[in-house]
Amino acid sequence: MSRTIQFLTLIVLMTLLIGCLIIPANPIFWLATATPTYTLVRAILIVLVYSFMVFGVPQYKFIRRTIAALSLALLGWALATTYNESIQLLDGLSIAAAGISLALSAIEPDYASRAEENWDVITSPIRPHVRLFGRRAAYYALVAFMLFDMMGRNVSPSHIRQVLS
Repeated sequence: MSRTIQFLTLIVLMTLLIGCLIIPANPIFWLATATPTYTLVRAILIVLVYSFMVFGVPQYKFIRRTIAALSLALLGWALATTYNESIQLLDGLSIAAAGISLALSAIEPDYASRAEENWDVITSPIRPHVRLFGRRAAYYALVAFMLFDMMGRNVSPSHIRQVLS
Protein backbone atom coordinates (compact mmCIF):
# COMPACT_ATOMS: atom_id res chain seq x y z
CA MET A 1 0.00 0.00 0.00
CA SER A 2 2.80 2.42 0.78
CA ARG A 3 4.28 1.98 -2.72
CA THR A 4 1.02 3.13 -4.28
CA ILE A 5 0.90 6.19 -2.06
CA GLN A 6 4.56 6.90 -2.80
CA PHE A 7 3.92 6.62 -6.54
CA LEU A 8 0.94 8.96 -6.37
CA THR A 9 2.97 11.42 -4.27
CA LEU A 10 5.73 11.32 -6.87
CA ILE A 11 3.20 12.13 -9.60
CA VAL A 12 1.86 15.11 -7.62
CA LEU A 13 5.31 16.47 -6.74
CA MET A 14 6.66 16.03 -10.27
CA THR A 15 3.58 17.67 -11.78
CA LEU A 16 4.00 20.67 -9.51
CA LEU A 17 7.75 20.85 -10.09
CA ILE A 18 7.54 20.63 -13.88
CA GLY A 19 4.44 22.81 -14.11
CA CYS A 20 5.86 25.59 -11.94
CA LEU A 21 9.13 25.53 -13.88
CA ILE A 22 7.67 25.45 -17.40
CA ILE A 23 4.26 27.16 -17.20
CA PRO A 24 3.96 29.05 -13.89
CA ALA A 25 1.36 31.47 -15.33
CA ASN A 26 -1.13 28.67 -16.06
CA PRO A 27 -4.31 29.02 -13.93
CA ILE A 28 -3.80 25.50 -12.58
CA PHE A 29 -0.57 26.58 -10.88
CA TRP A 30 -1.92 29.80 -9.38
CA LEU A 31 -2.33 27.85 -6.13
CA ALA A 32 1.36 26.88 -6.11
CA THR A 33 4.46 28.97 -5.60
CA ALA A 34 7.10 29.04 -8.34
CA THR A 35 9.94 30.40 -6.19
CA PRO A 36 13.32 28.62 -6.19
CA THR A 37 12.88 27.68 -2.52
CA TYR A 38 9.77 25.62 -3.15
CA THR A 39 11.32 24.19 -6.30
CA LEU A 40 14.26 22.97 -4.20
CA VAL A 41 11.89 21.59 -1.51
CA ARG A 42 9.91 19.70 -4.15
CA ALA A 43 13.09 18.30 -5.71
CA ILE A 44 14.37 17.10 -2.31
CA LEU A 45 11.02 15.48 -1.51
CA ILE A 46 10.98 13.78 -4.92
CA VAL A 47 14.44 12.34 -4.27
CA LEU A 48 13.44 11.16 -0.78
CA VAL A 49 10.16 9.55 -1.84
CA TYR A 50 11.77 7.93 -4.88
CA SER A 51 14.69 6.56 -2.85
CA PHE A 52 12.32 5.09 -0.26
CA MET A 53 10.22 3.58 -3.03
CA VAL A 54 13.20 1.97 -4.76
CA PHE A 55 15.53 1.09 -1.89
CA GLY A 56 13.13 0.86 1.04
CA VAL A 57 13.66 2.15 4.54
CA PRO A 58 16.65 1.04 6.64
CA GLN A 59 15.88 -1.85 8.95
CA TYR A 60 17.23 -0.22 12.11
CA LYS A 61 14.33 0.67 14.39
CA PHE A 62 15.89 3.91 15.58
CA ILE A 63 16.33 5.20 12.02
CA ARG A 64 12.82 4.12 11.07
CA ARG A 65 11.32 5.86 14.08
CA THR A 66 13.37 8.99 13.40
CA ILE A 67 12.20 9.06 9.78
CA ALA A 68 8.60 8.54 10.90
CA ALA A 69 8.84 11.32 13.50
CA LEU A 70 10.42 13.76 11.05
CA SER A 71 7.89 13.00 8.33
CA LEU A 72 4.98 13.40 10.76
CA ALA A 73 6.51 16.72 11.86
CA LEU A 74 6.69 17.70 8.18
CA LEU A 75 3.05 16.73 7.80
CA GLY A 76 2.03 18.80 10.82
CA TRP A 77 4.05 21.80 9.63
CA ALA A 78 2.51 21.59 6.15
CA LEU A 79 -1.03 21.41 7.49
CA ALA A 80 -0.46 24.23 10.00
CA THR A 81 1.11 26.59 7.49
CA THR A 82 -1.57 25.81 4.91
CA TYR A 83 -4.27 26.51 7.49
CA ASN A 84 -2.59 29.81 8.44
CA GLU A 85 -2.30 30.67 4.73
CA SER A 86 1.47 31.02 5.00
CA ILE A 87 2.02 28.84 1.92
CA GLN A 88 -0.09 28.17 -1.13
CA LEU A 89 -2.68 25.40 -1.07
CA LEU A 90 -1.09 23.03 -3.61
CA ASP A 91 2.32 23.43 -1.98
CA GLY A 92 0.91 22.56 1.44
CA LEU A 93 -1.04 19.58 0.16
CA SER A 94 1.92 18.21 -1.79
CA ILE A 95 4.24 18.54 1.21
CA ALA A 96 1.58 16.90 3.41
CA ALA A 97 1.27 14.04 0.90
CA ALA A 98 5.04 13.58 0.99
CA GLY A 99 4.97 13.52 4.80
CA ILE A 100 2.22 10.90 4.80
CA SER A 101 3.96 8.67 2.27
CA LEU A 102 7.31 8.87 4.06
CA ALA A 103 5.68 8.13 7.43
CA LEU A 104 3.79 5.15 6.02
CA SER A 105 6.91 3.72 4.44
CA ALA A 106 8.79 4.07 7.73
CA ILE A 107 6.00 2.63 9.88
CA GLU A 108 4.94 -0.24 7.61
CA PRO A 109 6.45 -3.57 8.69
CA ASP A 110 8.42 -5.85 6.40
CA TYR A 111 5.93 -8.56 5.50
CA ALA A 112 8.32 -10.67 3.41
CA SER A 113 10.58 -11.56 6.33
CA ARG A 114 7.60 -12.22 8.60
CA ALA A 115 6.03 -14.53 6.02
CA GLU A 116 9.29 -16.43 5.73
CA GLU A 117 9.48 -16.84 9.51
CA ASN A 118 5.84 -17.97 9.69
CA TRP A 119 6.41 -20.49 6.89
CA ASP A 120 9.36 -21.94 8.82
CA VAL A 121 7.18 -22.26 11.93
CA ILE A 122 4.31 -23.85 9.99
CA THR A 123 6.48 -26.39 8.17
CA SER A 124 8.66 -27.31 11.17
CA PRO A 125 6.52 -30.35 12.16
CA ILE A 126 6.91 -31.94 8.72
CA ARG A 127 10.61 -31.37 8.04
CA PRO A 128 11.71 -34.79 9.36
CA HIS A 129 9.01 -36.48 7.29
CA VAL A 130 10.04 -34.80 4.04
CA ARG A 131 13.17 -36.96 3.88
CA LEU A 132 11.27 -40.14 4.66
CA PHE A 133 8.11 -39.76 2.59
CA GLY A 134 8.82 -37.05 0.07
CA ARG A 135 7.80 -33.42 -0.14
CA ARG A 136 4.29 -33.90 -1.58
CA ALA A 137 3.26 -36.48 1.01
CA ALA A 138 4.62 -34.30 3.80
CA TYR A 139 2.62 -31.29 2.59
CA TYR A 140 -0.52 -33.42 2.33
CA ALA A 141 0.10 -34.48 5.91
CA LEU A 142 0.48 -30.83 6.92
CA VAL A 143 -2.85 -29.97 5.29
CA ALA A 144 -4.49 -32.92 7.02
CA PHE A 145 -2.93 -31.83 10.31
CA MET A 146 -4.39 -28.34 9.86
CA LEU A 147 -7.82 -29.73 8.96
CA PHE A 148 -7.85 -32.01 11.99
CA ASP A 149 -6.75 -29.10 14.13
CA MET A 150 -9.60 -26.93 12.77
CA MET A 151 -12.11 -29.65 13.54
CA GLY A 152 -10.96 -29.65 17.15
CA ARG A 153 -9.44 -33.11 17.20
CA ASN A 154 -6.21 -33.77 18.99
CA VAL A 155 -3.54 -34.51 16.44
CA SER A 156 -0.26 -36.02 17.51
CA PRO A 157 2.83 -36.98 15.53
CA SER A 158 1.50 -40.56 15.39
CA HIS A 159 -1.54 -39.25 13.51
CA ILE A 160 0.75 -37.52 11.06
CA ARG A 161 2.68 -40.77 10.52
CA GLN A 162 -0.60 -42.60 9.90
CA VAL A 163 -1.62 -40.02 7.30
CA LEU A 164 1.75 -40.25 5.59
CA SER A 165 1.79 -44.05 5.44
